[in-house]
Amino acid sequence: MDGWVQNKMCEEDVFLLLMKQLIKENATAHNYIRFHPNQTTLERQELLQFFDDFNLRYDIMDSSIPFEFILTSCSNLKIVGMGGALCFFAKD
Repeated sequence: MDGWVQNKMCEEDVFLLLMKQLIKENATAHNYIRFHPNQTTLERQELLQFFDDFNLRYDIMDSSIPFEFILTSCSNLKIVGMGGALCFFAKD
């Protein structure tokens, strides 16, 4: 989950609407979620509610493990996000 609101790239209501659409179109039966470290508890709860609304399972990834390590040690990952730096790194 990207930190667009925290980085003042868009308003929270717009971000949540975009994330709901992104989840609806791209989530699978089971998902791994990585939150931006500065996302608020309320925003995290709202995002998780979208997964619950679509009856999608998820695990929240441990933020103490560097995302770069996950990308280099796991294969066949589908990374979905809204163009944050880590999404570009994952694509590369």
